[in-house]
Amino acid sequence: MQGNSSGDISADETPVVANIEPDPTSPDVPPAELLAWVGVHAPHFLSSRRSFALYVRGWNVVDKIRRAKREGTFAAVLARWGSLAVELPRMWRSGRMFAGIGPPAYTHDECDP
Repeated sequence: MQGNSSGDISADETPVVANIEPDPTSPDVPPAELLAWVGVHAPHFLSSRRSFALYVRGWNVVDKIRRAKREGTFAAVLARWGSLAVELPRMWRSGRMFAGIGPPAYTHDECDP
């Protein structure tokens, strides 16, 4: 078993921050890792917390992340997320038509290191 061989890469080192609550049933998969996985594989589901939650639950993302960690492939997901997060738009949808969708699944980290 290889574990999370992500080396120096971390889901927390991106300019976006997860705007979702941790899942108490899966403490080994923090919100930042869920955000990274969805951001790489289905970024349009980051547009709202609701769509994000439905995707995570419907596609069993927690188990996919656990499997990727076991197989040693999660580092590639984090590396891809690191490059995608830089270009992530501030809002996927705007205007009156989308006023009721709620906040996105992420916020931008405005703090300079």
